[in-house]
Amino acid sequence: MSEEELEILTKIRNNYTEKVTEINLLESQENLLYDETQNLVIFDGYNLNYIECVFQVNQTKDAYILLSYLQSNINTGRRNSIGNGLHLVGFKKLTTNFARIFIRPQTFEDSINDFFNPTELKFKENPKFSKQFYIHSNNEMALYNFLNSNRVTNMLPYKDLILEVNEFDLFLKFPMALDEETFSKLINLLKEL
Repeated sequence: MSEEELEILTKIRNNYTEKVTEINLLESQENLLYDETQNLVIFDGYNLNYIECVFQVNQTKDAYILLSYLQSNINTGRRNSIGNGLHLVGFKKLTTNFARIFIRPQTFEDSINDFFNPTELKFKENPKFSKQFYIHSNNEMALYNFLNSNRVTNMLPYKDLILEVNEFDLFLKFPMALDEETFSKLINLLKEL
């Protein structure tokens, strides 16, 4: 970890004690971060190579922010917008199985591709949301159940949000690697989603 990253982590540890609790990595194994075989939950787009620390969001008790070395395996629509390295990643255990959902910022290339080969799901109830985000799911009904008006309203201000749902597990990520603003955004979204 660089000196700058260590300084940011120290600020986070000092400034967010009322909103999050840093927990031991072994405690996180008993919660949502690991599956029944004790393997770390891995999402399609990312591999968590190493977890530096885990923060539990106090208000929800089922949401976590990880500081992890992240390796991106996906095209986020923007060249080098994620990259590999130390990132803040939000996880939350959901109470409903929402199948597979992937939401990321919409790009010009997405619009062109969708014109010739429509694969993206459109959220008709909120055209602004559909225009802002690329939306994909393997279960359209689950997607529409997940994207209720409250969730859509809470997600709209975050134009750079990357969200993935794998059945009961929610994954949130922003392009910024490590900063206090991203940490604060993750806390807010994990509480609202």
